[in-house]
Amino acid sequence: MDKRKSVFVKTDMTEIDVPDLQEESDDPEYAELFHCIQQLNDIDKSIVLLFLESLSYRDIGEVSGLTENNVAVRMKRIKHKLFTCLKPRR
Repeated sequence: MDKRKSVFVKTDMTEIDVPDLQEESDDPEYAELFHCIQQLNDIDKSIVLLFLESLSYRDIGEVSGLTENNVAVRMKRIKHKLFTCLKPRR
């Protein structure tokens, strides 16, 4: 059972369980990535976490109430934000 706290993100008429990313990690790169994910807004955070769970853009759209194209655009912007966040740390 997952012991992480969660927050709920409501998009359209769907609630998405988003883990609270306060957990510690022994891997510094993993910790840096989750620090950057924590900086995202709740909707973007839920999209990237669903993506990391290997859901397709179509499936993420169904869960979040967004279109598949909107998910793709958001993921492109999210990736840019994450790369920008991680780049100065390296």
